Amino acid sequence: MVDNRIRKMDKFVELETLPEDVFDDLMKFNLRKQRIVDLCNEVLGDDPLEGEKAYSSFHRAMDGHEAYVGIVRALVDLRDDQRMDPGKYLPDEGPGEDLAKWMAQIAKATWWYNLLDLDMTQSTLNAWFSGRGKRERPDVREQVEAWWARLSNAAFQARRMTEGNTRDLHHKSELERSEYNSPRPKKLSWDTWCKDLIEDGLSMDDVRTRFVAENLLVIDNSMWVETIDLADPQDPLSYKEVRGQFDVPDSEHKFSELVDRNFECAASRTPTDFDPEPYYTDDKWGDRRDETCPKDLNGALYNLHYRTKHTRFWDADNRCVDSETEIVAVSKDGVTWEDPTERQKQGWDRGFDEWLVAMDAGKNTDNSYTQELEKAERAVREIEGRLSRGRILPEEVSALGQRLVEAREESNWRYTKTDW
Repeated sequence: MVDNRIRKMDKFVELETLPEDVFDDLMKFNLRKQRIVDLCNEVLGDDPLEGEKAYSSFHRAMDGHEAYVGIVRALVDLRDDQRMDPGKYLPDEGPGEDLAKWMAQIAKATWWYNLLDLDMTQSTLNAWFSGRGKRERPDVREQVEAWWARLSNAAFQARRMTEGNTRDLHHKSELERSEYNSPRPKKLSWDTWCKDLIEDGLSMDDVRTRFVAENLLVIDNSMWVETIDLADPQDPLSYKEVRGQFDVPDSEHKFSELVDRNFECAASRTPTDFDPEPYYTDDKWGDRRDETCPKDLNGALYNLHYRTKHTRFWDADNRCVDSETEIVAVSKDGVTWEDPTERQKQGWDRGFDEWLVAMDAGKNTDNSYTQELEKAERAVREIEGRLSRGRILPEEVSALGQRLVEAREESNWRYTKTDW
């Protein structure tokens, strides 16, 4: 077996080859390699262990050569996400007043010229894209709007499939839920999907019919969602028709389970009862001993009292009561309060990125206080060991004795110090 790893900075870096179909899918939906790289780097840039990668590294992977596994997986993840929820990567709105500007965010004039059946030359379209000539082109707008309608429908169908899978996972988790745990209402659940239709005025029989059809669609297409081709946007669900009666009994049984539970996991469209009045809590930050990574990140907060404002509100998008917190005051003694600085408003930094980097590098992940304390304790044990073994020169005894006293004082000081 070939070892597909390279050694870099004392680490083995695993290499992989990007599957050809992944690259084909990415190009069908994104059209340009630079857009693919930019989208991947948006994700990698937030990863403390990865960070953004050079275009040349992505280019190597997309050209079919072995490349760093992190880059290959970023490309695969992007393809999978664009396949399941393509709408995230499309313009929020359809063709606007400035049609050429709207088209330019998707592709260059050459691509549009090859896509559309226009009664004009390539140079005429190029000039229009550049802002020359009359700005409103009904012939162009008509075809672009028809293309956008097909693309929007394709994205809707992919999202429909993704949401159906999410509802299925929720339904399965509720069936496995212990009777001692409360139901977990969720917007993306079959309970909510059915309850909304009932509230819209559909009869229970009509809801059952629509549920069975929707559930069969999910069953038949759960593994067969195709990547949308921008040049020819089609319904990404491979199976346009369900497989007949094979899965109907299972779907009807699932609906009966929902009815028996009285759709208890339905998330309400209207706000549930909650108290929107803000409330306040007082607390106190710790010191170096409470840091959770190797760096001292919270020196500006050590031993300060802080007051937090809690505000509850109705999250209409997720149909639930949510809350937000804000540090509104700080105090040295818990009596006299003042406005917080911008750093104090941020609160205690848990330092997860620094902890992760240290762990990945094989370094000590304890906070600096703990590391210094352990160092002082090791010095005590080392000197005590040398003295107990007696393998030292007489003239060294006094010096070692003094070092032992100092080491013990250092260790005890770190144990007892509280005013960091």
